[in-house]
Amino acid sequence: MLNILSPKALQALINELKELFMEAVKIATKTNEGRLKSRKDAAKYIGLSVDILDRLAKQGMIAPVRFDGVNKILYDVRDLDELIELNKLENKYSGVA
Repeated sequence: MLNILSPKALQALINELKELFMEAVKIATKTNEGRLKSRKDAAKYIGLSVDILDRLAKQGMIAPVRFDGVNKILYDVRDLDELIELNKLENKYSGVA
């Protein structure tokens, strides 16, 4: 195995990459333009409270996104859209809009 970086240099690089990644996540969730939304923004997106969104996640109806080293729960817009589609009344009760 070829060791190009010393363990100390490798750890420093890993830490720098984690910091850059965490900053990118913060920027993406603050601008609200990215694919991932904070719990608050995700709840607002689907028109529910954060408590209800948390309950849906605990029930397995939607999967939160968590990245190693980032202490933040995020939700994928695609999953939020799918949750909305699965819970439309016309999908549950044919003929009722």
